[in-house]
Amino acid sequence: MLNNIESIFKIAEASRILNQSKAVPRLYRNSDEERMRWQMSALQFDMNKEQQKSSTKTSILSNDIHSCKTLFEELKPIKLSEMYVPMTHFGRYLVCQVIGMPIPDVSVQSLIQDLNGDVEIVEFYNFRYNFDDLNWIIPGTIFAVKEPRLQYRINDKTVSMRIDSPSDVIFVDCTDFEFLNKIGAKQMFVPMSTDAEGWREMGNDDFKKGNYKSALNFYNRGIRYNPDLPVLYLNKSLACLRIGAFYEAYKSAKFALEKNGDREKALFRYV
Repeated sequence: MLNNIESIFKIAEASRILNQSKAVPRLYRNSDEERMRWQMSALQFDMNKEQQKSSTKTSILSNDIHSCKTLFEELKPIKLSEMYVPMTHFGRYLVCQVIGMPIPDVSVQSLIQDLNGDVEIVEFYNFRYNFDDLNWIIPGTIFAVKEPRLQYRINDKTVSMRIDSPSDVIFVDCTDFEFLNKIGAKQMFVPMSTDAEGWREMGNDDFKKGNYKSALNFYNRGIRYNPDLPVLYLNKSLACLRIGAFYEAYKSAKFALEKNGDREKALFRYV
């Protein structure tokens, strides 16, 4: 046991030294080759899933964990081809889309591509307690990373983008043209119905099935297309309560009250 702990600390120290080395331009990664390599990794993980569950995973946190304190509106865009490693790119944000199946290990890992089609491995830490819940990072997911950090992976000295703080990630709905256009990613826009009532009904269907996060996404879409419909805020508030997002539930109930929604329901979810 002691030898195992000593080995972990040696690896952590080697990683610290490696990731404090002089920053150099990130090397280009062939998109097709990386996609193929990731597919093989995901397949291998699925084959060894039971063994993975029975093994203990350990990680030592470094003292240079970063969390962006700058408002998103004050950040400027960056592409993977402009980035350095190891480096935290202060004052910048990266728009990317998931293109590989997620692999839960010590972190949740996946393969992403930026607006130029360049690809990179991303590692999410501290995002979920339950590693079986991976619906939040399925292929096609669009997100922006505030002040992204590239670092070396100690096992093979390849590069990855490490994200330690969930607040550094803004997940973007593919139907939100206004925001996608704002961040220069309108090519990722997927046109869909603008019928707010239709999105509410789809949200209600998922809510009845217990798919609260999916329902919440539908309610948000409905609100985007009709921000004055109070029942959408009431529905959103209840979905937020079911997933433990209490402050968001409070805010949605407050909006429902302000828009003359059902007072009894709004007050119950408001308090």
